[in-house]
Order: sequence, then C-alpha cells, then structure tokens
Amino acid sequence: MLATTGTVGTALAFPQANGSVVFPDSACGNSQGQRVLVAYASQFGTTGEIAEAMAGRFCLAGMSADTKRVRDVQDLADYDAVIIGAAIHYDNWMAEARHFVTGNEDTLSRIPVAYFFTCGTLADSSDKAIAKSDEYADKIASVSDRVTPLSIGRFAGVLDYSRMNLRTRIGLWPFFTVIGANEGDYRDWAAINDWTDNTIAPPPFTTT
Repeated sequence: MLATTGTVGTALAFPQANGSVVFPDSACGNSQGQRVLVAYASQFGTTGEIAEAMAGRFCLAGMSADTKRVRDVQDLADYDAVIIGAAIHYDNWMAEARHFVTGNEDTLSRIPVAYFFTCGTLADSSDKAIAKSDEYADKIASVSDRVTPLSIGRFAGVLDYSRMNLRTRIGLWPFFTVIGANEGDYRDWAAINDWTDNTIAPPPFTTT
C-alpha cells in the first residue's frame, strides 16, 4: 500500500442533471482485504451505476471497494488499485476523468490502474462503431504518459431524457435526433461484469 497523497478531483461545469439523479457514493467488502477505488465522472448518474456495480464485483471477490465521483476523491493513499471511468462527451473522455488522471499521475503510476468508458456509439455493433470505440480507447490510453492502464473497458451507455433538466434536454434533443440516437438503456451488464471479473486477480488487476 502506498503512502502517497492523491490530488482532489477537479469539479468542472457540465450541463446539469435534474434534481432527482443520484450519483453513487458507497463502500462495501472486507475491511481486511485489498482496497480498490472505482472513481467515475458522470453527467446523469448512469456511469456511476456502472462504477458501483463494478465495486460490488470486487467485494464479491473478497476485496473492499469504494465508489466515488472523481470530484469527491480526497486521497489515494489507502488504495491498492484504482478503476477510473467516465462517459464519452464530444468524442472525448469526460474532462473530469482526464484531469483526475493527470492530477494524480504520480500515485497512479505506482499502482494497478484500469480505465473504462461508456458511449452511445457502442449501442451499435457495426464495424464503424467498433472502430470509433477503438479511437476512444487510444485517446484515453494516452491521457498520461506516466500512467499505463492494464485494461480499458468499453460499454454502451444510456440516453434517458428524464435524467436531464429541461434546459439540457432542449439543447441535446436536436443533436441526438439528427444522429439517430434513440432513448434507451443500452448497458450490457453481462459484459460489464465479465470485464470486471477478468480484471480481478491477487494482487488486483491483470492485463486483459
């Protein structure tokens, strides 16, 4: 376990969710086990739900795991490994996640790290969609030249207008209409669980 203090996640201005959206912040597992942080950036809470599900898988494997938004992470000193996830916005991993990695790269470069992203593109299984997700993964892998993720998970996300406030809904609806994005929950929980389970190994994380 490292004794290096991480940098607090940076809170940035994004279009807001409605007041009913919940951003998971939880802990589970064996307090004597290896401790994993699943940190996420999420605009409307659905990536946070994925993060919390991942944490649950770590706990089932005998570890302890915390789920937190990157902006709420105060210290990385007590963690043996870290997963960092965020949605793709405007062809980039959310800026909060990128800034969290670069702001904590000294610590993250010394412990096992994995990344994941969610995007609407992966609701489509076409070759074009897969190629686009490869581009996203390459961008994310290069966020810091000091931090090398052992794995990058890629998952379809959610388009749910009910999670957005009215201003955001009005602003985004024409864009999603033009690109043909239909409202729905496209998350593949079996794929999410498989990736998480395959990432677990003692010590945490194996290359996948």
